[in-house]
Amino acid sequence: MAEPLDGFFFHPDGASPEAQLSRLLAGEHNPQFDSPFSTTIDEVNDEIKAAEAERSKLLARLVALREKLLSLRTHKQQVTQAVERFEKTGEIDPVLIPACNALTAKEQAALRKDDEPIRQTEIKNAKETLTASLPDGWDVTETTADDEFVYVTVKRRREVVAAERPSRETTREGIVEKVKQAFEAYRRDFLNRRQSLRLVTVTASPRASP
Repeated sequence: MAEPLDGFFFHPDGASPEAQLSRLLAGEHNPQFDSPFSTTIDEVNDEIKAAEAERSKLLARLVALREKLLSLRTHKQQVTQAVERFEKTGEIDPVLIPACNALTAKEQAALRKDDEPIRQTEIKNAKETLTASLPDGWDVTETTADDEFVYVTVKRRREVVAAERPSRETTREGIVEKVKQAFEAYRRDFLNRRQSLRLVTVTASPRASP
């Protein structure tokens, strides 16, 4: 019977796809335990899960929209019936009272317009006051305000600026190229690895009667 090698059932450095790929890149892989394509499988599984989650959200949103549409159509029917009743009896049903969304938005816009000169003055004063009190090296980058507060963002250049580094895409391309080389260099390790033992189950026969 084949003797299981160290790491045949587990690896002390971790079983995650990232850990297995890291060992492959370092040439420290264990062919009896590691899978060179575990990261690829994990990535596509993650993409599937993300797509399934997005699909579920969209389906739930679709159900909600259908329910809302049915409710709105029912409301429209009630309004139509109320208009007909008004024309016959003069009764104004509460359903005929509009929500006045457009008029509300217009009035709110007018209130914001009236407040705008005051808001800009507050912003200007806050920026000038803070700029005058900041130590050397600090600058005001953005100042804004809402109905209650003025917000000021300041910045200071780092004393030790980070070294220029490649973009995420450039970094990814470099890593992918290393992985390609590792696949080529170590493929025979996995092709020639000792296969795990197959566990065979045998159905027990009842004992013969004496």
